[in-house]
Amino acid sequence: LPRYSKLATGAIVLVAVSGVFNGGTELTTAGAGLGGLIGTGYGRIVLLKAVLLVLLAALGGHARFRLLPLVERHRRTALITWAAVEVGVMGAAYGLGAVLARAPVLT
Repeated sequence: LPRYSKLATGAIVLVAVSGVFNGGTELTTAGAGLGGLIGTGYGRIVLLKAVLLVLLAALGGHARFRLLPLVERHRRTALITWAAVEVGVMGAAYGLGAVLARAPVLT
């Protein structure tokens, strides 16, 4: 679990950087610019996905700094509940990613 926690931190940073780059490129290429984040359906989906990414980062931070020390000390935790919530948020983020892949930018 400690090794996975460090790997997950790097992965979420990589996902955030690539998502910002891709969303910005799509909106700029379509001529929408940064105003397209609010003015287009595509931009609103990008913003919603960013909110889910921040939520995942917060859940990961909770796991790393609150649950992980308890797990290392072999204390009972709400690890299963936390994992279920995190998987649910990930599923929503993947779903939005699929929508973004098929959505026209300027609608």
